[in-house]
This record gives sequence, structure tokens and C-alpha cells, in this order.
Amino acid sequence: RGILFGDLWRAASPKGMIEAGALTLAYWGVVFLEVWCFCKASGFDARVIHMALIVPPALLSSMIPISFSGFGVREFAMTILLQQPPVGTGYEQALLVSLMYDIIGLGIPALMGTIFWLARKEDDASQA
Repeated sequence: RGILFGDLWRAASPKGMIEAGALTLAYWGVVFLEVWCFCKASGFDARVIHMALIVPPALLSSMIPISFSGFGVREFAMTILLQQPPVGTGYEQALLVSLMYDIIGLGIPALMGTIFWLARKEDDASQA
């Protein structure tokens, strides 16, 4: 069907902007809670507010175009930031949190998306 002008107009309405803003805040809240759970699982205590301060710069650092999809850069940034006060954890635990985010936070959703994409391609092929 594609994108119609009316769809864009509805999305740019005040109601659409409020909905998009609420979804964005909910998404980032889930990301902060996810990293906080990874911190708990790796054996150190951190507060969710600390994750709200650490995660955005670490994820923004992955936009530097020096590696494939930010791999390595994101891990380095998150590892360094988790070692700083007020969290101040050890290198191994900080690296573990970063790798858990990569594998669980990014890898599993990517795998699920690939499965749904392949299933849709098969449905499209069978309908043709």
C-alpha cells in the first residue's frame, strides 16, 4: 500500500505526536530497566536512574562510523561508563553487562525479526 499523505498528516497531528512521544518514553524506560536487570544479573547493584545516565551516551557512541553496527564502540563506551562513579563496578562485570545487552537486547529481537521476515517471504511467494 505504501505511505499515503493522510498517514503522514495524522502522525504529525498533536495527538499523533503525543502518542509517539509516549511510545518513545516507554521504549527507553524498558531499555533502562533491561540494562538494570543485566546489572543485577551480573552481581552488582545499580539504580535505574544511573542507567538513564549511562545508556544513552553508550548507545549514541555506536553511531560513530568506525565499526559495523557500532560493535566494539558500544561495548567500550558502556564498559567505561559503568566503571565510573556512582556505579563503579569492575571491568569484567561492566563488560558482561554490555555483552548481555548485545546478545539479549539486540541479538534475540534481530533473530525474531529475521524469522518473521522469512515467514512473510514464504507467504508472499505462496500467494504469487
